[in-house]
Amino acid sequence: MEDKKKAAALERVVSLGSGADYWMTKEDSENHIPSLRMTDGPHGLRNQTNDADTEGVNRSRPAVCFPTASLTACSFDEDLLAEEGRAIAQEARDQNVGMVLGPGANIKRNPLCGRNFEYFSEDPLVSGTLAAGWIRGCQSEGISCCLKHFACNNQEYDRFISNSMVDERTAREIYLRPFEIAVKKAHPWAMMCSYNKINGVYSSVNRKLLTDILRKEWGFDGMVVTDWGAMHNRIDAYRAGCDLSMPGGMAYMEKECAQLAERDEDFRRIVEESAERVRDSMRRGARALSVPYSADYEAHHDLAGKVAAESIVLLKNEDSILPLSYGESVCLIGDLGDHMRYQGSGSSHVNAIRVETLRNELADLPYAAGYDVNGNATEQSIDGAVELAKKADKVIVVAGLPVSAESEGFDRTTLAMPEGIVKTVEAVAKVNPNVIVILLAGGVLEVPFADDVKAVLYAGLPGEAGASALKKILYGEVNPSGRLAESWPMKYEDVVNAEYYGEPRSDAEYREGIYVGSRYYEKAHVPVRFAFGQGLSYTTFACTDLKVDGRTAAVSVENTGTRAGKHTVLLYVRNPEGGYREVRKLAGFRKIELSPGERRTVMFTLDDRDFSVYEKDHWEVIGGTYEIEADGKRVALSVEGSELPDSPSWYSSLEGKPGRDDFEELLGSIPAVQPIGRGHYSMDSTLRQMSSDSKVAQVIVGQVCRHVKKACDGDDSSPEYRMLLSTAIDIPLSSIEVFGRAKQRQLEGLVDIANGSYGRGIWKEISALFGK
Repeated sequence: MEDKKKAAALERVVSLGSGADYWMTKEDSENHIPSLRMTDGPHGLRNQTNDADTEGVNRSRPAVCFPTASLTACSFDEDLLAEEGRAIAQEARDQNVGMVLGPGANIKRNPLCGRNFEYFSEDPLVSGTLAAGWIRGCQSEGISCCLKHFACNNQEYDRFISNSMVDERTAREIYLRPFEIAVKKAHPWAMMCSYNKINGVYSSVNRKLLTDILRKEWGFDGMVVTDWGAMHNRIDAYRAGCDLSMPGGMAYMEKECAQLAERDEDFRRIVEESAERVRDSMRRGARALSVPYSADYEAHHDLAGKVAAESIVLLKNEDSILPLSYGESVCLIGDLGDHMRYQGSGSSHVNAIRVETLRNELADLPYAAGYDVNGNATEQSIDGAVELAKKADKVIVVAGLPVSAESEGFDRTTLAMPEGIVKTVEAVAKVNPNVIVILLAGGVLEVPFADDVKAVLYAGLPGEAGASALKKILYGEVNPSGRLAESWPMKYEDVVNAEYYGEPRSDAEYREGIYVGSRYYEKAHVPVRFAFGQGLSYTTFACTDLKVDGRTAAVSVENTGTRAGKHTVLLYVRNPEGGYREVRKLAGFRKIELSPGERRTVMFTLDDRDFSVYEKDHWEVIGGTYEIEADGKRVALSVEGSELPDSPSWYSSLEGKPGRDDFEELLGSIPAVQPIGRGHYSMDSTLRQMSSDSKVAQVIVGQVCRHVKKACDGDDSSPEYRMLLSTAIDIPLSSIEVFGRAKQRQLEGLVDIANGSYGRGIWKEISALFGK
């Protein structure tokens, strides 16, 4: 009897390691701890209460939709991100949600990544610091944050099975650094591990990532939860430090884990420690939700507008065409002004409370669409825009990307805007010299007409209140203060990894090493359209008296213009020339507000990391004469330390683009590419892959396509369709088992059939069908 009680108790402990359903943890009745509800929410809650599955991606309780991270990063304002996080947490409390899945701190390695709109920057300091602000604000309300997606998750193509091949120095200095900053600065209570492999090991079973680095080095003491369906072998995941497998309800490998824990004392200890971390998360949620709370959604709508206004970037303002004056002859052109893109697609989609549009906010201005909702234009539609533009003194054209162009679940294929949008802008610019372009998109664009228009405003995906924020900037009620948090190349071919990013195979080779974004463009002397940190104001600022005393830097900033405004000081450490290092590295940033004529001193503290590289297994300070730089001012600083390690030749010269030979020298060796095809399929394979060699898999894929199309109201061109279809047929078979869509034996049978072992595969299918 006693043994049965112990076994039952152990089973209960193991059961806490997987969720109860799609969004909830299991209740711990023995310890009187209620279950915890989680929701997506990096820029607003997506709280599904009815359609609790992937198919309900766009059906959730109403919540305020804030600007996406691709825009809020341009605020360079940690405190502003804390305000946003706090507001989202208040709505979570109102909706009985104890954990918000966000923010995302992944680096923008390539501008085509379809999920870049959810991420902050190409720079690890910006990404980590702003994520920390968001977390700090959210958790001040007692609601847990789940920082994601850990780690090296920088593409949507094959995201469920891709293998991020990255050397240790690049990982530490670029891709892990934002998470390290956020963990040490804001102490998130949860971390989400990513789908992908890192150097051949899935994140959910990666002990080096989840235990050695995250817990032992950085001191993280919270819960690690999988991305939905990212579990790979529950026993290995326990040993790696992964605490909670989501979604739940399937009891995936619980029996095997309980049996092992019963006979293996070390494994039992690991499971019990993991269960206690899950309990801690549940307790936090229970405390936060123990008192009824009513959120002020209208106040949060106004805050969303404030966040947008503080983040929108004025990239060009020739002849000071902006701000506009009321009463001027101005017209509005562009379907995106009427059907505004204000958020991205996928799991972060928010059922917004009240969506504004520019056409409504600027209702007094004459309007022409110019192009349609998909970015297509006809000669007639462009002629209508041109005729309207001829009658106005100034023209506002809204350009960017349609909703179908970018989403979670797939990468973009181009940086170009739809041809109809570009033709509309170019045609209007030919008949009116005073064109103001507003860009609505979740990331970088090619802007071929930049030299032909007077002003360019990047508004990103500005959230539900973005239109009123834009109106305030256009008419000078708000002085723009945003700065780009990522570089905009002239053309996609200029991107360092353009030739091999998203290649039609699952291995993602990080050949470029640390040279991401501005780190590459500056050292390789590649001109860009708009640079990292670029942003204009309606006033002017002067930075003087840069001084460095030991590891403290100080710079004086004065508003030399006629308007109050905000200025972001970017402090760089400029490295000694030569070797495998960036030209300069961002070491700090500070946003301040100044009245006309006001002067203020901004202080920064430098530390050893600002002068270090990661060498083998530690950070090494590199000696030499550095320059501390702020707004073009420089002061020399001598630092004692070691010599810079040797590196493969490309990484010092940056001549051409990195080849596989360069990467092999950097990485040590490139593992052989695993063949895909008959005889090589496994539980790591996908239905889409197997459909090339299996009629059975083809039939299943066809059925899934029809089912998903029906779930998307028959629209197989929508981003929701593409994302949901990918989630069904591009995940490894082992994840299908985690989702509870099939039994292990059925899936093994599919593998056997695809590999040509028809008899064995059919027998497994039949035995699974009859429960044998």
